[in-house]
Amino acid sequence: MLFFAENAPEFEGYNISPVLYEYIVIADEYMLFTISITAWEDEYIDGWYTVWFDLYTAVYRVDKDGKNLTLLSED
Repeated sequence: MLFFAENAPEFEGYNISPVLYEYIVIADEYMLFTISITAWEDEYIDGWYTVWFDLYTAVYRVDKDGKNLTLLSED
C-alpha cells in the first residue's frame, strides 16, 4: 500500500472520486508517486451535465520499506 486514506486531506461538501495514484517512480531506495483527488459538480445549463475538476494533487516520496512518507509538493 502506498498511502493511507487518513493521510489525505478531507474536503467537505464535494463529490469526491477515489484517490488516483499516478506517475509511480521506483528508485533504488525509495518510490515517488503522485496522488490526485478529483471532484465533480452537476450543473444545469440547457440540460444536466457534470463538471470534473482537480481538487487536490500531491507528490510523495516513501522508502521502499514503507517508512519516511514525505510530502514533496501539493496543489
